[in-house]
Amino acid sequence: MKVVILSGAGLSVPSGLPLYENIKETPEYKQFQVADESELLKLIETIGYRYATFMPNQAHLECKYLETYCDSIGVEFKHYTLNIDDLIEKSGGSAIHIHGSIAEPNSIVSFKDIPSIDLFELKWEQNDILIVLGVSNTGFPLAAIEDNVLASGARFLNYNVMPNNETRTDTVLGDVVDTFRALDHNNLPQVEFIEVDLGYTVSQLECNIMGDEYIVYILPSTESDFSAERLKETESLIGMELDENCYEIKFDLKSNIENETPFERPKEPATRKQLNLLGRVISGLILSHSIDNEATVYTASAADKRLVSFYNLLAKRHVDRLEYDPWCGFGNDGVDYAFKKK
Repeated sequence: MKVVILSGAGLSVPSGLPLYENIKETPEYKQFQVADESELLKLIETIGYRYATFMPNQAHLECKYLETYCDSIGVEFKHYTLNIDDLIEKSGGSAIHIHGSIAEPNSIVSFKDIPSIDLFELKWEQNDILIVLGVSNTGFPLAAIEDNVLASGARFLNYNVMPNNETRTDTVLGDVVDTFRALDHNNLPQVEFIEVDLGYTVSQLECNIMGDEYIVYILPSTESDFSAERLKETESLIGMELDENCYEIKFDLKSNIENETPFERPKEPATRKQLNLLGRVISGLILSHSIDNEATVYTASAADKRLVSFYNLLAKRHVDRLEYDPWCGFGNDGVDYAFKKK
């Protein structure tokens, strides 16, 4: 299983770069097509000074978020781009530049006419995903690669400001800054939870959070360690009794589980970047799990009061994308949480 992004000029347009159709009409582009190697390198140097002023937009960041999510749960990820700008890398993501990168001028000379990779040689399997961002037919023959993807049972998703009349799959219309999000069940790979039978089913998944191994558990809330008081308060707050469609979220370091020291604080506290990534991973797992299980409520409890801020961040940044309403910081110690389907 793999997730592949193919991006074109439309990904960088919100950052101030022109559309491919407009680029083709510039004297610079026409000179680029006929220049010899020395002239080409001088032209790339001139372009490079201008490109250095451009900054990544939200869509670049969403690409990075999807990349780190896939890396964390062990799903292969590749981002191929037709763009020569380095905004993907500036955002913290990685990409394979089909026609070279402004950061490596010689690569543009090498791959100006012959691409660095033939995307039609990629092998697709069921459950793979190809996400196309801001690529027009004049930039790449999308219909042909779409046929390869769909024939294998993989998913083909196309985001652009204009519809594509040559592809069979409907285009998600709009600026990619507004339409593309990593936390969208269409863009997320299928999660293969390990299910453990304890008389009830516990779904668990190992994930790597920037070098630290965690295990995330999702179990029925009715089987969790609710005190009578916590159960009563939770049910009162969400306005319903917890049932078979309600689940508890737990996570812990893998080393704690192996050493039988549950929820023991790590020697080195998690960094802000790690907590942000962990929040995105948990949100993605909730999204995948909720679709497969028709979940109405997720509950959680912070083992350490210092994790209260983590759950608040999770609620503020991600829960709306999951279409859940959050309630945070209730209970005697203010460490209990509920997320209820809108």
